[in-house]
Amino acid sequence: MFLILGLASLPAQARMYQWIDPDTGTTQLSGKPPVWYRSAENGPRVIVFEKGKVIDDTSISIPDAQREVLRMEALTRVEEDREKAKALALEAEQMQSRIGTITAEEISQIEEGQPAGTGPTITTEPVPPAGEESR
Repeated sequence: MFLILGLASLPAQARMYQWIDPDTGTTQLSGKPPVWYRSAENGPRVIVFEKGKVIDDTSISIPDAQREVLRMEALTRVEEDREKAKALALEAEQMQSRIGTITAEEISQIEEGQPAGTGPTITTEPVPPAGEESR
């Protein structure tokens, strides 16, 4: 009960599935529904939280049609989250590869709050090593 109250008070944004593992007796939390969630297969009670509120509890009996709708929504959401994660990983990879090619001008524009590529272009002449003079 303490865990449920603590979890409900968190400003959670994602859907979380909670159940007690029958083998170990430990509480399990996951962003993915367990395989038995709202299926004909029997499994431990699952409590579903979204934005800090209980939105489903498998200890409550519901009609088969509604059970199937809930299961399909959960599985669809997992697939959507997986696609979003792939897109974010690709974007992060692209940003990481770009970090090595960013110029001093782009850094100063970012620090000044200007979008990159909108400021003046600055060119510099190479500086000869100390002790050498240009002729």
